[in-house]
Amino acid sequence: MAAYVIGQLEIFDDGRYKSYLAGFMPIFQRYGGELLATTNGKTTVVEGEWGFPSTVVMKFPSRTKAEKWLADPEYRELAEHRHKSAKCNLAVIDGVANSNHSKNPALRNLSRSSLNFAGSFRGTRSRSEMQMSGNTY
Repeated sequence: MAAYVIGQLEIFDDGRYKSYLAGFMPIFQRYGGELLATTNGKTTVVEGEWGFPSTVVMKFPSRTKAEKWLADPEYRELAEHRHKSAKCNLAVIDGVANSNHSKNPALRNLSRSSLNFAGSFRGTRSRSEMQMSGNTY
C-alpha cells in the first residue's frame, strides 16, 4: 500500500535550502519517491491552522520505503541543510488499501462527507461543471 509524506515548510535561508534541493531527487527516487504536489510560495488554508506557508506532498510505494528514505544515512546528512535553512513539519501517512469505497462502510461514509464538505465552499463548482468549462483540475 502506498504511503505519503506531507511536509510543511518555512524557508528562512534560500541559499542553504538550495543545497538541500540539489541532492534531494537522486536519494528520493532511490526509494521510489514521487513528488505529487508542492506550493511555490504559500499554502491556502481553508479551515483550521497550518504550521508553515509552504507544503509538499510526496508518495512512496510503501510506508517501509518512506521510512527507509528518511533513515538513509546519505539523506540524513543532506537533511542537515534543510534543518539549518527551514522550519519543517513532516508526517508519514498510509494510503487507502482499497480504492473501492463501496465495499468499506467507513470509507463510503468518509467519501460522502468529503464530497459534502468539498461542495460547501462558496464559489466551488461540481466536477461536471469544471469539465464542461474546459479546465483540468
